[in-house]
Amino acid sequence: MNLDEYFKRIGLHGPYDNPDLATLKLIHKQHVMSVPFENLSIHCGEPNIMDLEVIFNKIVRSRRGGWCLENNFLFGWVLREMGYDTTMLGSRVFDSTSNDLPPTVSHLINMVVIDGKAYIADVSFGVSCQVWEPLELISGKDQPQAAGVFRLIEKGTSGCWRKLVESQRFLIQILLNQILSTGMKHSRSSASPWCPVRLIIFLRKTTFSRQILLHCSPINPSALCKHRQDLEP
Repeated sequence: MNLDEYFKRIGLHGPYDNPDLATLKLIHKQHVMSVPFENLSIHCGEPNIMDLEVIFNKIVRSRRGGWCLENNFLFGWVLREMGYDTTMLGSRVFDSTSNDLPPTVSHLINMVVIDGKAYIADVSFGVSCQVWEPLELISGKDQPQAAGVFRLIEKGTSGCWRKLVESQRFLIQILLNQILSTGMKHSRSSASPWCPVRLIIFLRKTTFSRQILLHCSPINPSALCKHRQDLEP
């Protein structure tokens, strides 16, 4: 595994030797644009192993997409290899159907510290409202991007933050005290029967002008739903 292969996969030509904010924004956006979110492997009976080399071969060498944990796990490795001060954190995706959070961690993100400021990098949020660039970890600040206006809200003193989109819709709860191991080999969340990646087949492709989301139930795959969101450049 090497960074040159990864940069080629996302359409960049390295090396990038300066772990600064501008470079972070660039590789974050290019990953989102180049690597589709999809959970097809889970529904096709492929082994669901959170192993970095397996994920690298799938996304980079085989030029496939990946679901949220795979993409952000890979992106965390990229950041560390580039010299960023980064930590993998657990989070929980809000379920609008039950109007509640899942009981355990269902998503991971990367927190990156640059010049004393913390940023949340999430290159694979499975539904709409995918951020193109990292969000500064500051409470109550509107952070406009092409995909919408995002806001992080600190909840109490327990290290819990919430990410909202411009409509005030609650998206995820970020757990600053839920530090995940960079050497983890598996993911419990995908094995849980309530986990969205188990219940629905997703495929999302983001371009500079729109996001297209396809989804259906494994029980009735012919009932395919398509959503298109046109974006402001």
